[in-house]
Amino acid sequence: MFISLTNDAKREYAIRESGSGFDTTSLELEAYGNSMSLVGLNAADQFDAFLEDVDLMKIYLVGQTKGSVIYNLEDVLVTEPTLASWQELDADSYNVPDAANGIFFHIENSDGSDRIVNVVHGDSTDAWTPDVGNDTHIIAGTGISADNIWNEYLENANVDIHIAAYTVPLTN
Repeated sequence: MFISLTNDAKREYAIRESGSGFDTTSLELEAYGNSMSLVGLNAADQFDAFLEDVDLMKIYLVGQTKGSVIYNLEDVLVTEPTLASWQELDADSYNVPDAANGIFFHIENSDGSDRIVNVVHGDSTDAWTPDVGNDTHIIAGTGISADNIWNEYLENANVDIHIAAYTVPLTN
C-alpha cells in the first residue's frame, strides 16, 4: 500500500497485521511525505492502521501478493551485525525456510539523524547504501541466495531491522 501525507507538518503512522503486538506508532511521515508498506491480512482481509490525522493522511492499496509472500504476525528482529561494514546473514537463523527466495524487511530508524542501511541478495556485489530518514521506517526487499543468505550494511545501532515477510515460489 501507499501512505501519503497531504500537509506541511510531520505526522505519526503505523501499519501492522491485525492481532500483532508490533508497535511502531512513534514513526513519522515527513511533511508532504509518502511511504510504501507491506502487510499481511487476516481471514477477514483486514489489517491495523494508526494514522495521527485521518483527514490529512491517506492509504491507497496498490497491489496484492496473493500467496507468494508469507507474513510474520510479529516481525522478527534481526541481530545487529558488525556496524559500518557489509555482513553476511543467514535467514535460517530467523525461521525463514530453505524454500524461500526473498525477504521483506521493516527498517526503523530511531536515531534522530538519517542513517545508511542496505540489504542485498547474498550473491550480490551491489554496494548501494541508501539513507533511512530519522524517526521513519521503510520496507525493503531482497532476494536470498540458494544458501539462504543475504548481505546487510548497517551504519548505526539505533536502526532496527525486522523480517516482516519472506517470499516463496508459486507452483502451478
